[in-house]
Amino acid sequence: MYINDNDKDRILLVCDDKIVDTISAFGPLKKSGASFTASCPSCGAENGLSINPAKKVFKCFKCGNCQGKSSVAYLMHGHNMDYPTALKWLADHYNIL
Repeated sequence: MYINDNDKDRILLVCDDKIVDTISAFGPLKKSGASFTASCPSCGAENGLSINPAKKVFKCFKCGNCQGKSSVAYLMHGHNMDYPTALKWLADHYNIL
């Protein structure tokens, strides 16, 4: 599916602060101070993935392979989606397009 630049920008704008919600769509999160933890989709380490919503970042401190600064990055690194597929998933999940 082709997503034009205007739609891509709209998806990224809407999803900019939804990193916690996006990651929680794949499993439960556990509150840990100002952050959250979850199972890492790359290595499977329980509570290995740390999500900081204020900084809009995530990182697995067990394997280090799953890390990034956006919902798109999480889908690409954690769930092996390419960029267009990640954008489509976000658009569908948040009813953007």
